[in-house]
Amino acid sequence: MAAAETVKNTVEQFTTAGNAAFKDAIEKSLAGLADANAHS
Repeated sequence: MAAAETVKNTVEQFTTAGNAAFKDAIEKSLAGLADANAHS
């Protein structure tokens, strides 16, 4: 069972990291769009 728990925890960590990176990318994109709009 310990191995299954380890895998589950690892997957959860990757999911969290993936979500954080995705959110970061979205925020950067939105900031870039806002910046582009400000210049036009």
